[in-house]
Amino acid sequence: MTTEETGGGSFLNIQHVDKWYGEFNVLSNVSLRVDRGDVVCIIGPSGSGKSTLLRCVSNLEQIDGGRIFLGDELIGIEPHKDGFARLTSSDAARQRQRFGFVFQQFQLFPHMTAYENVTVGPSRVKRDAPKDISSRADEILGKVGLKDKSGSYPSELSGGQQQRVGIARALAMNPDVLLFDEPTSALDPELVGEVLRTINDLAAMNHTMLVVTHQLEFARKIADTVVFFDRGTIVEQGPPSEILEAPHDPRTRSFLAAVQTEG
Repeated sequence: MTTEETGGGSFLNIQHVDKWYGEFNVLSNVSLRVDRGDVVCIIGPSGSGKSTLLRCVSNLEQIDGGRIFLGDELIGIEPHKDGFARLTSSDAARQRQRFGFVFQQFQLFPHMTAYENVTVGPSRVKRDAPKDISSRADEILGKVGLKDKSGSYPSELSGGQQQRVGIARALAMNPDVLLFDEPTSALDPELVGEVLRTINDLAAMNHTMLVVTHQLEFARKIADTVVFFDRGTIVEQGPPSEILEAPHDPRTRSFLAAVQTEG
């Protein structure tokens, strides 16, 4: 196989990915390379395919064309005869464990405490040893500033605290890549900062992260690469100083001008 066919040397390599919903081409020829420890912030208008890209990367959605590699592992499909075949459900589930997904709406189990929400994955999915699960849960809840809330239920937590439990839950599975889908969009403005600080702390610990966000100043500070997404395609990508301050494409300039006017 060629270098491109085995991941291209990047830790996460998205190659010419297409995704269709019926006749709607939600992702078109999307290619992106992410090195280990990099933070990539994805910006763009609503409905442009940003969230779908994260779901395809993590194998929550099946792609209709192209390839996704994590390291040298092909995600979602495997070589079969003269082509490729979908992975079995068990292999697909194993691959999903390599990605930690933080959703917009928290999606915590309401009948479980913060501690139980964090430990349910390692216990039921990974079958880790109880002693290891307990010590790691305490460590992770401390890392997101919620060790004192381990016995609290979601209804007893603020939105920002619930989202930080969601981040801790993703971390508990020890993923290779963290995926954040607009992690502050469901929060009241005064709670946004605590979640962004937590994500910033994770970036400082060299976690590999893809972050869909509308927080442009946050992207400017945290990202190694900013990707502008529109109509299912990557319009342009590069360092924050280039994409957010001196974009080349008129669509990027128009989007940034509109966002800054709204702000």
